[in-house]
Amino acid sequence: MILSEEYAFQIAEIEKICHKNPWSEQAVKESFEKNYIFFGDKKDGKLISCISLYWYHKEAYIGNLSVLPDYRRKGYAENLIIEAIEYSKNKFDFLSLEVRESNKPAIKLYEKTDFEYQGTRPNFYENPTENAKIYTIYL
Repeated sequence: MILSEEYAFQIAEIEKICHKNPWSEQAVKESFEKNYIFFGDKKDGKLISCISLYWYHKEAYIGNLSVLPDYRRKGYAENLIIEAIEYSKNKFDFLSLEVRESNKPAIKLYEKTDFEYQGTRPNFYENPTENAKIYTIYL
């Protein structure tokens, strides 16, 4: 489902749990005023996963993908990626993302959903420093 700005606090809370450099609630709110859209899943009235997508002209990029620990490996991440791809079709030329080289489960998931490896960004991530692999799906 597409998330509105009213979910900014919950998105920021999931970010805190899932990421070393999480977005603040204010950053999430500000992103709604720009070329961002968020998709998410709820369970028992609570947001349990979300993905951000931003675009520039005909290019779209996945920002963060977050799934609360108790809901991982249950298909939520894949569903969000598929939703982002479907949303992007007929709007953008491609959808791209970066992923830590060490994040093998995410890489496997992106490849499963037809993203193709494009190259590496050296030292892209901090805390710890790590290369990013770039994956893209052409729409």
